[in-house]
Amino acid sequence: MASGTPVRVTYDAEHRPVVDGMTRAGLRPNSSAQFEEHVLQAIIDQHPDVLPWREFFPAATAICSLGREIPVELGGQVGERTGYIDNLLVTDDGHLVLVETKLWRNPEAVRKVIAQVMEYAMAVSELGLDGLEQAIRRGEAKSHRLGPDEGIADRMRKVAGTDGDLSLLDDFEDAFARFRQTGELLVL
Repeated sequence: MASGTPVRVTYDAEHRPVVDGMTRAGLRPNSSAQFEEHVLQAIIDQHPDVLPWREFFPAATAICSLGREIPVELGGQVGERTGYIDNLLVTDDGHLVLVETKLWRNPEAVRKVIAQVMEYAMAVSELGLDGLEQAIRRGEAKSHRLGPDEGIADRMRKVAGTDGDLSLLDDFEDAFARFRQTGELLVL
């Protein structure tokens, strides 16, 4: 059981700390708080820095969302079975980050999630660049999915231009292709 009260610390104009008490959200099955996986997906889509990606890719300086609920064909045959990647991100050094959100109350969280994300990772690594970009465009419309004429490298250039190290972009496309071919992607 957690103890203590969460607080939010900000600073005023004179750089003095301002502390606001917060209410702890109940996470028990009978809690009145209704947490849904789509809320976690939206948070990750809008603010991918909430994830600990820097611990896995210390050379990367920026990350961006490629979208939510990205459809991928599973099982090798087109139309055989479709899965949906909850969140797909990319770092400025060319690594894909695949995120599958599960709430603790979801019974699949323990049993099926590992097999599920492995299938998604294999499906992504089997797609060519054009196929991957098309799948991203078919993702959740309210997410940061690619625009009709936008590519993954274009998206990363926009983000890295404001948040990242532009020198990494010189090798982005080659590194991105290499990491996909070798299956080097982060699954969270």
